[in-house]
Amino acid sequence: MLFISTKAGFTDESLVQQLVQAKQLNRRDVYGGHTMAPAYIAASVDASLERLNLKTEVVAVAKEAAGGKPSGFAAVQLPVSATMSEAWSHPWQRVGGGNASFMQAAEVLGVRVFTSGPLGEGDLLRRLTARLDPLVQLRTAPTTAQKLLQLARSTPGGAMTTTLVGHKTREFVEANTKLSRVEPLTEEEFHGAMFHLKAILEAQQPAQQPLHQRRTPPHNRNNKPQSPVTFLRADGRDWELTAW
Repeated sequence: MLFISTKAGFTDESLVQQLVQAKQLNRRDVYGGHTMAPAYIAASVDASLERLNLKTEVVAVAKEAAGGKPSGFAAVQLPVSATMSEAWSHPWQRVGGGNASFMQAAEVLGVRVFTSGPLGEGDLLRRLTARLDPLVQLRTAPTTAQKLLQLARSTPGGAMTTTLVGHKTREFVEANTKLSRVEPLTEEEFHGAMFHLKAILEAQQPAQQPLHQRRTPPHNRNNKPQSPVTFLRADGRDWELTAW
């Protein structure tokens, strides 16, 4: 199955000018090169379809067959990588009267998930080149990029659909698409790989220096100490709140 997606909201100045002149868009709706104004979203999607030489007649026929009723929220996109595990590791979503991870909630609600940023904008490639070779779970992926992609596409949860990654050359496209011939990791393999990867990343972090000096409490205008004051102290890897 082939999924084609396009980013919405990032502005193209020529398209913005066109919509502003047509009084379909207000300049105040554009900030920092981004807008979610409905007129711009519709125009940018149409522009993407034209550039990709795609048609939407099939979608129109499907809507007509469904009686024109809205189909609901179908898919979401969020970053998932070796250093961004929030989508699957923390139960921060309320669903079904309890707490669940984002991936679990999406599966319950029937929403597909596209993950992005598997290479960490290239930072993970620089940090982990050759360091993932000892991980037995990833030996079927020969390059560091493929190993990181394999991790991302193996994110636990039935809602997981695909991993998005940018390519600058045809060689990268050909190399990374070979990964489609390999099965994603099992959940056990995924957690095993992430356990070892976490240790690799932690070993790269500079050692935290304990702070044992007591700071002089700040004074107010009457030269009297203000109390209590709270600050963060690092003892090894653990952070704790300390007050005087």
